[in-house]
Amino acid sequence: MRSAEIEFFTTRKRMLNMLNKIPPGSFLVIILAALMLIPAAGCDTEEEVYEMETDEEFQIAVETAVERFLRDDEPDIILNDLFEAYAERYPEEEIEEYVMDRVNEETEKINAKLEELEQKVAEAAEKADNLKEQLENQASEEALEDINEKLQPMYNWIDKLDQKIDDASDPGRIVDLMEEKINTYEELVSIIEEKLDSDRPDIRNNLEERDLLNYYHEIEALLDKERDIASAYEGVTGDNFISDQGLHDELKRNIIPETETLLDELKIVTPESEDVENLHDSFIDTWEWKLQGFKKMTEAIKNDDADKRAEAEDLIEEGSRSRDQFLDKMDDLF
Repeated sequence: MRSAEIEFFTTRKRMLNMLNKIPPGSFLVIILAALMLIPAAGCDTEEEVYEMETDEEFQIAVETAVERFLRDDEPDIILNDLFEAYAERYPEEEIEEYVMDRVNEETEKINAKLEELEQKVAEAAEKADNLKEQLENQASEEALEDINEKLQPMYNWIDKLDQKIDDASDPGRIVDLMEEKINTYEELVSIIEEKLDSDRPDIRNNLEERDLLNYYHEIEALLDKERDIASAYEGVTGDNFISDQGLHDELKRNIIPETETLLDELKIVTPESEDVENLHDSFIDTWEWKLQGFKKMTEAIKNDDADKRAEAEDLIEEGSRSRDQFLDKMDDLF
């Protein structure tokens, strides 16, 4: 036998001896592991594929971009921000086209909403004018003068809302202001209808009513201020909420300082009669509840504390309920 053949059989014998020493179960594991390594050795890692419609991170960024477009931010800056963040996933042309389609959709919705609100404002104003004309024909000159003193602050607030609407650039803010205008007209209409249904539309001439009327005139400017604070809070919460940071910043920079100033001014007012004093105390309670809630909300956002946030929302809601009670009490006194 040749030497090469002798070496082959010798090597084969050594390998068989080694395999015989491996337990049967272990031998099977070795074979399976080897089979699994064969395909893995020749495969590259598959790259993640993104789709605009299902890319949640991208969709959130698009919604923020649309909000910025509607607030008249710089379009180039908005799009560049998206390009920098998502150019590796999508072509810039597709990003721009997608965002502008969303902007056009939202613009159409807002324009339709504004047209609807403009129609409601016109109807509410016409109804108020007709009822006021009836009141002028029915009431005595003295009684009419007293009633107009009560209505005039509401007309002043409507004029102020018109100015706010003209100055606003955020469509969502304009919608809120127009809805507030409709609500004010509805309150005004309700007051006039109540006076028309009354056998005696003139205001009772007694100490409590005189004090209430004087009190109303005294806090007229403060009522405007508290409406502004409430509108500012609504502008960064609910449907208008954009981010916790935006809410936190608006609370710290504007809402909390203005609420503290409002409370200082409210506490200076000193009604003469007990009924009006109780009424005023409930007005102060309203904004003390809200101030506590606003401050606790900033702490909750800063510390990412869900429990404290819930407490803050409860305090603010309690303030809103207190304000409703305040308005009901004022109506009862009138």
